[in-house]
Amino acid sequence: MSKCNDDTKYDRSLLYGLPAIAAYTGFTVQTVRRWHYRHGFPLYKLPDGVWQTSTELIDRWGMARENVRLRDMGQ
Repeated sequence: MSKCNDDTKYDRSLLYGLPAIAAYTGFTVQTVRRWHYRHGFPLYKLPDGVWQTSTELIDRWGMARENVRLRDMGQ
């Protein structure tokens, strides 16, 4: 039996490994690591040592950071 479309769609949004995550953001691996440690960028280390996240979590994190920036600017 195959997965339903919702499961497949969710699976496509997962990113495995810092190079793939960095490519999605358009920044370097070092920047992604720095964001994780300093600003709570959503990364999760799997038992095999590979970092994982999803495009949805990255997008939500970015929107939240932008909202804070705009709020601090008084907009």
